[in-house]
Amino acid sequence: MRIRDKRLYIRVTEEEGRFIREKAQKQGMTITDYIINCSLDKNIYILNGLEDVILKQKEIGRYLDKMILITKMNNLSDDALRPVIDGHIKVTEMIGSVIRKVK
Repeated sequence: MRIRDKRLYIRVTEEEGRFIREKAQKQGMTITDYIINCSLDKNIYILNGLEDVILKQKEIGRYLDKMILITKMNNLSDDALRPVIDGHIKVTEMIGSVIRKVK
């Protein structure tokens, strides 16, 4: 883990300070992290709602697991579920790809 033990002091107007605080808050970052990312020309990504998408995707996965279990318990073929399972896998991989690109 990186330890930031050096301090850097800058002077800003009240309006500039408010602007920086608001921008950092909108990004879900501390002022320190926001300024460092901006200064180092790092891209800042906002993925509003991604946590909700991930939660729903996990919920769908749990339901699919239950459906597969029921079909196996009743000696039924899961062929009808295959397109849904494949679609779920594809969406999960796409979400993972987005997350990896952002990190």
